[in-house]
Amino acid sequence: MVCSSDMSAQPKYLEVRASSGVALRKSKDLSSKVISAVYHQYQYPIIDVQATFIQVRLLDGNIGWAYLGKNYERFAIQNGQATNIVDYAVPVKTKQGALVGTIKPKATVPIMDTWYGRAKLRTPNGDGWIYTGNLNEQNVVFLENQSAKTTFFADFSASQILSNMHVNVKQSEFFESAGVHRLYANNESEIKFQFILDSGARAQIVLDHQSKDSEDIRAHSPISIRVNDQLIVSEFQPASGGFARDQFFISALKSGKNTITLSLESGRTHYWIRSFRIYLDQS
Repeated sequence: MVCSSDMSAQPKYLEVRASSGVALRKSKDLSSKVISAVYHQYQYPIIDVQATFIQVRLLDGNIGWAYLGKNYERFAIQNGQATNIVDYAVPVKTKQGALVGTIKPKATVPIMDTWYGRAKLRTPNGDGWIYTGNLNEQNVVFLENQSAKTTFFADFSASQILSNMHVNVKQSEFFESAGVHRLYANNESEIKFQFILDSGARAQIVLDHQSKDSEDIRAHSPISIRVNDQLIVSEFQPASGGFARDQFFISALKSGKNTITLSLESGRTHYWIRSFRIYLDQS
């Protein structure tokens, strides 16, 4: 049995490297139902990970990767070391697949690193599992912290909003069956996002949202966006009949505290939001 105590310090976020994105599935099984996707260069909080390889140092000094096993387990792991608990030698290979040695039955070797083959993520479209790639073609980068380059985000898919900004919501409710927050009061419902920058910057705002009515697919829920009290977007009508991703470019960010306000204007229906992200222009 694998003791996971030494693998508890799992990475907290990952960033998708695959340009095509990665399918988000209901379970760890690659044949399970695809429920959504995670996207290139986006960063996501990790809920759980499944280790499939460990990097070890053999007694002769060679370093390589050993497969933990998918349907059975080969090692007992404790105090940063792995002990072979099967009755055969476990091969240790480079990332490219070249054999560097073996771990004999009952032999113990130090663990240098861990590679996770599956990860469960929290996304604006719900929680699910992704295949993170093999040792040669890694689909993701694991991160201990949200990258500072970067991205400010707010995830509205759970009742407790997950964000690295201060988020204040007015006249809104969480709609559990859809995994969204809903703005419902014309000219009153709003969301304020506050964050601090070391210097002024241009940025891109990316919204995953829609206008929504229980019956009328021609929903009408216009929004406005203000950046530090400067009106950037007015009477913008999100798509109805399904979620859409819209992008807005802004240049009004300043050194110090910034406030972005998204407001529901006069409309006939409600506004649903799943995620709000800000990508800073580093040029």
